[in-house]
Amino acid sequence: MFSIESVLKAFKYLEDKSNSNLSHCKMLNVRATALGYQSYHHFRETLKGLPKDEFGKVSLRVMRKICQSRMPLQSCAYYEFHSLPNRATGFYSHWIGWDEEGEEVRAPRPLNGTSTAKGLREAMSAPVYVIETLAELNVWRHIWHSTALVPEALAKEFFVKAFDKEKFVSQDPPIEIIRNKISKYNNNFATLD
Repeated sequence: MFSIESVLKAFKYLEDKSNSNLSHCKMLNVRATALGYQSYHHFRETLKGLPKDEFGKVSLRVMRKICQSRMPLQSCAYYEFHSLPNRATGFYSHWIGWDEEGEEVRAPRPLNGTSTAKGLREAMSAPVYVIETLAELNVWRHIWHSTALVPEALAKEFFVKAFDKEKFVSQDPPIEIIRNKISKYNNNFATLD
């Protein structure tokens, strides 16, 4: 699932503002120590020396910790997705219109990644993952679950159905049906159909 290079790259780009006075090399050592290694060199050499079957387990554990603690790397919109039972996916959404049957049409809502990650992590006891690659996204959906913040380009590439909703918006929605249902529209959570 993950290569040594992808694990080391993700590890190197973890942001840690609490120790911003440390050099890059010292910061790598601090992060490695937090993961249970003696130093960054020890961490890197341990990964390189693992047998292939063992590397998979270790890389999953390390990448999970990285994705749970990292802040968004990109200066773009992020989208909040949730792994639901039965392999379903939900997302934080905004209303874009009504369909022909008077149901809401909702699409993923763009969010500021940094403030959303901080806010969700303070409010939730479950992990909030910041996902930056397709490999991380696949592992999150099938193994880690919980909540993920996904950058715009990756979200639109992977969750095409969630973003392709304009075609369902009616130009002439059934207003009477909508008025009778209006009390059921009370949250910003939607699921992929």
